[in-house]
Amino acid sequence: MPLTSDDDANVAQLMKWLRDPEAPSEAVNLREELAYLLFYGDPTWASNDDSSSIADYRSILSSWFEGDPSAESEFVQRTDPEKAVGCEDLTAWFAPVVTTWKEWAATAEGNVKAGIRNDNFDGTPGTEYYWYDADNEVYLYASTEDAPDDAWFSYEEYRYSPVGYDGDRKTNYRQDKVTQEYEFQSRATPMKWLTPAGWAAEASAAAAKGLSPGQAEGPVYTAPVYDAGYQMYWRYSAERGYEYAADPASATWLTQAEADQRLHPATTALDQPDAVGPPASGDGGELLDADVLGEGLAAEAGEVADSMSEIREQLMKDALRAARDAGLVPQLVTEEQWVTYIDGRMVEKLASV
Repeated sequence: MPLTSDDDANVAQLMKWLRDPEAPSEAVNLREELAYLLFYGDPTWASNDDSSSIADYRSILSSWFEGDPSAESEFVQRTDPEKAVGCEDLTAWFAPVVTTWKEWAATAEGNVKAGIRNDNFDGTPGTEYYWYDADNEVYLYASTEDAPDDAWFSYEEYRYSPVGYDGDRKTNYRQDKVTQEYEFQSRATPMKWLTPAGWAAEASAAAAKGLSPGQAEGPVYTAPVYDAGYQMYWRYSAERGYEYAADPASATWLTQAEADQRLHPATTALDQPDAVGPPASGDGGELLDADVLGEGLAAEAGEVADSMSEIREQLMKDALRAARDAGLVPQLVTEEQWVTYIDGRMVEKLASV
């Protein structure tokens, strides 16, 4: 029997457990797996506790439980708020279930590019059907269930124009393709987009504090990204560099040195002010300088494939500089754009080997 609105309290209980700052690492990993497999790749999904989000997540969970009523029943029992078996108990049972789902999604049957009707269609042309790309862990959309390969794009690509820079307002802008209205990136809340009137109101408030319309009151950070090596999220700002936290919504973030010390408590914190990005996941060794990356790759050609993710992280600082040089506010550059830029740099370096 599919999950119904009567089970929204169960979904809310799941979210409450998984967003708890004191949740065990297994629960944090489960939250990440659910984000990228089920919930649109949103790492903060467990904090979206409004009724519409809960109903949406319940519908998605129900579709994945389809064909396995015993697992669905077990989920309902273990997330019953009145029984409250606890986060660790739920995680111990649910994590293997989600692993099975992920394995199926990567198979030829599960990863077939056949669209599923988008029950949350909001009128954005081209998003009538969606498909979960298990290889890249992203949701893609198209107007028909059998659309050709080159017609599947992210929701943002269908909804909004490419981001541009407004020199007068000193911020990024985009156009909503549905409403035809322009939106401007807030500097007070960097991940928020404002109408022209909203931007004017924010600019007035900034002026009252003695700030210019394009001047942030505090550091401007990139969107949090999960690092499996640190088992924490990281963010970056030009003022403070890299910072780490167990939860992306945390009010307390560790400095790079503090995060390194936690990762390697028996050693001294790494002292590399010119290091490019976080250390390689779980490695903790010296970071490569982006300027001599080609030489380093030539020396370790046999390990290039294993170090690709490390190299991407090491080039992130260059990418952020390039974004600022291009007039972009860093967190407005999508993950896909980061990867495209960084992969381009990697190709340049590999070509020089």
